[in-house]
Amino acid sequence: MNDKNTLKKLIGLFKPHKKNLCFIFLLLIFSTLISSILPMFNKIIIDEGFMKSDVRTIILTAIYIFLLSMFSSFLDLLKEKRRIKIASNIIYSLHKAAFNRLMKVKVKYFTDKNSSEILNRVSTDISNISQITDGSMLFIVSQCFSLVGGVIGLFIISWELTLIVLILIPIEYLILKSFAKKRKSLAEKYITKDGEYSHWFEDSLNGVKETRLFNLFIFKEKEFADKQNQVITSHMGISLLDNWRITVERFLIGGLVLLIYASGSTMILDSKLSVGSIFAFITYSTYVTTPISSMLNIGYLLSGIMPSARRYYSLLEEEIEACDVESANYDVKLLNPFGSIQFENVSFAYDTELILSNVNFTIGSHEKVAIVGMNGSGKSTILNLIQRFYEPLTGQILFDGVDIKAINLNEYRELISTVSQEIYLFDTTIENNIKLYSENHEEQYRQAIEATQLLEKDTIRFEDYVVGSNGNKLSGGQKQKIAIARALVKSRPMVIFDEATSNLDLHSEQAINHLLDTALSNNTVIIVSHRPEILKHVDRVIFLEKGQVSAIGLHEKLSYTNERYRLITQQHQFV
Repeated sequence: MNDKNTLKKLIGLFKPHKKNLCFIFLLLIFSTLISSILPMFNKIIIDEGFMKSDVRTIILTAIYIFLLSMFSSFLDLLKEKRRIKIASNIIYSLHKAAFNRLMKVKVKYFTDKNSSEILNRVSTDISNISQITDGSMLFIVSQCFSLVGGVIGLFIISWELTLIVLILIPIEYLILKSFAKKRKSLAEKYITKDGEYSHWFEDSLNGVKETRLFNLFIFKEKEFADKQNQVITSHMGISLLDNWRITVERFLIGGLVLLIYASGSTMILDSKLSVGSIFAFITYSTYVTTPISSMLNIGYLLSGIMPSARRYYSLLEEEIEACDVESANYDVKLLNPFGSIQFENVSFAYDTELILSNVNFTIGSHEKVAIVGMNGSGKSTILNLIQRFYEPLTGQILFDGVDIKAINLNEYRELISTVSQEIYLFDTTIENNIKLYSENHEEQYRQAIEATQLLEKDTIRFEDYVVGSNGNKLSGGQKQKIAIARALVKSRPMVIFDEATSNLDLHSEQAINHLLDTALSNNTVIIVSHRPEILKHVDRVIFLEKGQVSAIGLHEKLSYTNERYRLITQQHQFV
């Protein structure tokens, strides 16, 4: 996305707030009028009051200045109230858009980025983008109104001195253009280094146990110093550049005031100007130079915002799954789903690597089928295809005889429950993790607890006990049982167990076998497992090798006829 399109999107953030913006601009006009009048009152105090020793004029004029200043402050308060409301709503909308997109992007997006890196990128980008809503940006806009009053005031007092002020514009423009180009480069470097640090930081936290066991602290400390120094150096570069810009601007303004005093003193001596006129002129000159500096600084400020804005909007353009916004294209509704699944000549490639090649099999309704294969044989890919996290390269997948692409994605996923080896538990109670907002399933909840034997050894109150981040307060077996209970509560036609028995003991595994004959007897069940105790209880086994179906049959028969299958399953027997 180029800068022009990005800028259009940034401006578009204000579109829903037209009424508030119009009100703010109206207040700005009134504030500008007051500001334009004040220098003339200052001129009167000096020329008519102090120069003529007229106390009454001094006091009355000072009262007028005080009242006008108070009224202007009140207008500023009203402006700020509206601005804060606009800013808060825009920040909320930015976070909401990012969250909604991340909930819908294809799973491939998360393979190269960890959660900390994504969170840091979103937070940093929104923080930078939100600068367009802060007081400094509104100040720049308000200065545009002041510019008009300032120019009029300057020409009324002296057109000759006005020319000196206007000479400053092209000089300042060229200088700030150079600063903006440099700042854009530094901003891009900073957000890149900051993102790299966030990625490294989460990676280090996830591996803290290994760091201690292998005594890697010294090496990690060096990595930390290196990563942080890069971030700090980049940030310092931006901060120093900002200070240099301010210094140069002060130098230019100082030079301008010097020229005004030098030229103005000559005009006073020639009786062309009064002392009060010079002071009023200097005030009006700030009404011109400050807005011009502010307007020229818009490019400088945007140079720090645009890299984040481009990255943020590139996230919003990430490819998403087919979702309910396209539901008008889906004319198939499964009113009484049975849970059969069929692969017809399905192939799948990840990037350029072929993972599955012409896979064909059918799993009937209520059938219990296991998928077995070495690592990399394509087991997880098949499950991801069934759950529609991936799409086939060729071929089609049918659910109850219907191409799954013809079914609304949200409705389709309501047909499947999944129990994964790496199941994720939310940082809430055990009860909430099982029910997952299903408040009307009390009976299914109670039956699921009993079926998974969660109450067998645990005396904790499920409705009160918070499991921690990803269930870190629970054992692996407890987490697996909660995941199974979650699937039972949902009571969907198809249940997938993806290595879900890996953390269970023999007794718990036998309980799972019992579930296949009881609570799951009317469900289609797909199990990825190498445990013979599980494989003996399924109707069929699909054996995968190198992305192809090598054999299909009963566990006992495959163990007898297929040596490679026998070797894999024997390695996973309980001793």
